[in-house]
Amino acid sequence: MYRMLIADDNKNERDGMKYLISKYQLPIEISEARNGKEALQIVQQQKFDIVLTDIKMPFMDGLELAKEVRTLYPNMKIMLLSGHGEFEYARLAIPLRVLHYLLKPVEAQELRRVLSEV
Repeated sequence: MYRMLIADDNKNERDGMKYLISKYQLPIEISEARNGKEALQIVQQQKFDIVLTDIKMPFMDGLELAKEVRTLYPNMKIMLLSGHGEFEYARLAIPLRVLHYLLKPVEAQELRRVLSEV
């Protein structure tokens, strides 16, 4: 069983991800954070295999969270989730060794494929 932290300030987005993971019976235990600051605190207290984070969040955005997580846990698998298809976000994610950059709304099959790869 893998452990994943979903960080997104939108509860509907978090619930949607949890629903899809459950629907496809993926072996993933999920924890949630409402923003980047909360996510960083949770990551420092618990062990995770994957962090899936929205880019635009209050207190600490997803790119900053990815940077902090990468510093603490160099081998952590990090995926970004965003409603923004702008190249600048993807460009900033490259040095952070982000595995995937998913655009909202996430299609069920795409999420399944990406999580199976990870």
